[in-house]
Amino acid sequence: MLVTLGLDTNIIIYYLTGQPKEKHNQCLNLIKKAEKGELRLQVLAINFWEAVWVLEKYYENPKDQIARILTLFLQLPGMECSQKEILISALNLWKQAEIDFADAYIIKTYQHLKIKTVCSYDRHLQNHEIECFNPGSEC
Repeated sequence: MLVTLGLDTNIIIYYLTGQPKEKHNQCLNLIKKAEKGELRLQVLAINFWEAVWVLEKYYENPKDQIARILTLFLQLPGMECSQKEILISALNLWKQAEIDFADAYIIKTYQHLKIKTVCSYDRHLQNHEIECFNPGSEC
């Protein structure tokens, strides 16, 4: 039976940044095993929220670079994520729009669920095919 391991965000960061070198090499070896089909790696949506934040705020990488490398990471053989399509779509929206990744994820998740109206005070969601409903109004 093939083993599935969950990944913490630090594995993603060490793999992508190459720092620190020893941990990067260990992460690289782990991911190579997944690519060869020796094991599977499971990542969660929250890992990507955290990875986006670390890569953008701590490493100061540009949005387009972060979106590209995280999309490629999600598409690696042996990498599993129940929300892979939503995350890739959210990364694409985030790199193009003046919104944060959390809002991009919210928009793309509701679109995936075919929910067109969201209760929110954030009117900028409306610019992305989502109608906002003010909770102070009647339905």
